[in-house]
Amino acid sequence: MSVSWCWRQTAMLALGAALLGQLLAGCAHEQAPASAAAQPEALTWVAQDVVGGRQCESGDPWQPPDPVAQLERAGISVYDVQVEPQAVCMACGCPAYAATHWVRIADADLEAAARIHYRPRER
Repeated sequence: MSVSWCWRQTAMLALGAALLGQLLAGCAHEQAPASAAAQPEALTWVAQDVVGGRQCESGDPWQPPDPVAQLERAGISVYDVQVEPQAVCMACGCPAYAATHWVRIADADLEAAARIHYRPRER
């Protein structure tokens, strides 16, 4: 075994360990809410599954909706948001994007959120 072979194997293992660490840490993307004002006592997580775009399509990539902007347009204050990416297949015609958009809102806004397809769900 040469020293360069050992060095390459060590580098590959380190890269693999770093990638595994990221996977184990989860892929949830968190962003600061735009309307994080004084929080009311009763908050609930609501979610919407978002799927869009198509693999192998030419042109601009499909852009998912911004969950904070969606709810704020409906007059709902957002206190926290998390986007959990979901797996998609890479074959042509499969969705290019899939994620669960989680948003924490006041209980008083649950009915308004349901009108735009955000519903309470177990986390």
